[in-house]
Amino acid sequence: MPNWCFTEVRIHSENKETLAELNSKMEELENMKEPLVENDFGKRWLGCLVTALGGDPDECEARGEWNSRTFDGKEIQYQAQEAWAHKYLVDLLIMEKYPDLKISFYMEECGCECYLTNDPERFPYCIIIDTDKEGEEYFRNEKEALAELNRLYSQNFKSLDEAESFEDENDDTWISVNEVDVDVNIYEKIRTELKKNHIETLIRKKG
Repeated sequence: MPNWCFTEVRIHSENKETLAELNSKMEELENMKEPLVENDFGKRWLGCLVTALGGDPDECEARGEWNSRTFDGKEIQYQAQEAWAHKYLVDLLIMEKYPDLKISFYMEECGCECYLTNDPERFPYCIIIDTDKEGEEYFRNEKEALAELNRLYSQNFKSLDEAESFEDENDDTWISVNEVDVDVNIYEKIRTELKKNHIETLIRKKG
């Protein structure tokens, strides 16, 4: 059983027709009586989308599904539940099929404490705290996170490290602090690795 990664995906472009075309394709897959490809996830399996776009689910590591898709004419948004990490190759296939599209994401895989975005403007929260008082909360900077921790525990923490040390000294307290990593060039890095392995396209050749 994998650790599950939860990802928010936003697909955007100046080309509204291309966005609408992809959205219609996803909607069509969702409305099919049976999944396009037999699988354990259902009609929203990422592998169904990969297949519809001309890719190979295994090559794109399409272990996951999308949910809660919305489209406002300017941006497609959906949430994905994926095995271990965000499925970047699925995104790269989408962008290869539709070169006008850009994809922004925020992923969190709590088991390995992996939190990552490629677009801090669309996903501006950089500090996540998880406490016995309020559960998970998201903050734009350390100052806001510290203010909340001081409010919750009636303390005067000067740093996040000090707040986490407070947990060690109090058995009935639980404070976890995680920072969101930012990598705006992650897709380019993966494209470079693919080329090193002589993979120029994720779209299968017909015939």
